[in-house]
Amino acid sequence: MLYYLFNYIDKQFDLPGAGLFQYISFRAGAAALLSLLITITFGKNLINFLRRRQVGDEIRDLGLEGQLQKKGTPTMGGIIIIAGILVPTLLFAKLDNVYVILLIIATLWLGLIGLLDDYIKVFKKNKEGLAGRFKIVGQVGLGLIVGLTLFFNSDVLIRDVTIKDSPMWTIHVADSDGVDIIGVRILNGISYANNDGIHCTSSRNIHISDCHISAGDDGICVTGFGPKKGVAENVTVSNCTIQSRVSSGERVAAGAVLCSPQLQ
Repeated sequence: MLYYLFNYIDKQFDLPGAGLFQYISFRAGAAALLSLLITITFGKNLINFLRRRQVGDEIRDLGLEGQLQKKGTPTMGGIIIIAGILVPTLLFAKLDNVYVILLIIATLWLGLIGLLDDYIKVFKKNKEGLAGRFKIVGQVGLGLIVGLTLFFNSDVLIRDVTIKDSPMWTIHVADSDGVDIIGVRILNGISYANNDGIHCTSSRNIHISDCHISAGDDGICVTGFGPKKGVAENVTVSNCTIQSRVSSGERVAAGAVLCSPQLQ
């Protein structure tokens, strides 16, 4: 929220210092500091409140030595962790970013599962808590939401990761539109066949830059299946270093555009 507020102030009033919120390093540092302050300031008070309300953990007697000593330990303390994540995120993150949206959904979703589990244990006096099948359904459901969102979303970024010793195609972008791959290091054994670095199939508006790719097969391969099944369009590669011994460093087909690749 603060990002949009100070962005507006910076553009409309040119207030000195308002432009700091454009830098992710500043917002990340401020968010980390605020998260620390929230947990330190409110954590102890929350624990004392839960103790006064006798919101304590119910222990199943498994015959283990010392396990009953935990009985009465305040539960639902995850609330302070969720607050320490969500409040800084809502204040400092760009809320139109698909990864931030998924982070918020995942945090609330899993927090709700934990809350239901603790509620059943504490207030319903059921030591088993939320049934395991409902936990599995909830977690699988969340996984489907995240996976399908990333699969169908047209604004995906892969940045600053290192992948080693992939046995097959390391990064495969298929039937996608609008993917940025920046600063990726792929370190595969160059003596092995069919371990392409980056393979783009029938995808559009793909930008690959500042990558180092070592692969036994194609370093970067751009292909399509023809007009009826999909073609590759507007694929750009810039400032990349490609090492390949078995096959071509790059292989292009079906309407790809390569810009200034650096080959070794």
